[in-house]
Amino acid sequence: MVSNQLSYCSTGSHTIAESLIKPCMKDAVTSMITEEHAKLIKCVPLSDKTISRLVKDMSNFCENELIRRLKISEHGFTIQIDETTLSILDYRFCSLL
Repeated sequence: MVSNQLSYCSTGSHTIAESLIKPCMKDAVTSMITEEHAKLIKCVPLSDKTISRLVKDMSNFCENELIRRLKISEHGFTIQIDETTLSILDYRFCSLL
């Protein structure tokens, strides 16, 4: 029954947890353990807003951590640009940096 749900999935990446993964886990727990334990799966928050927020939080953390490490770096950093991979517009953008 889980494989049938997988084959009919047509949702986006942020809604797949609520619409596909959660029901599949509920079915798996029901078939392997009990219905009582499967009811606990319903308590797990997997809405698209929750997942989007977590992705955004991770992105912000990574950006802030990179900025923090660059600020405390003793050696600084450099960016090497290969002219064959950039267009004229890209050069104009890079000059603003």
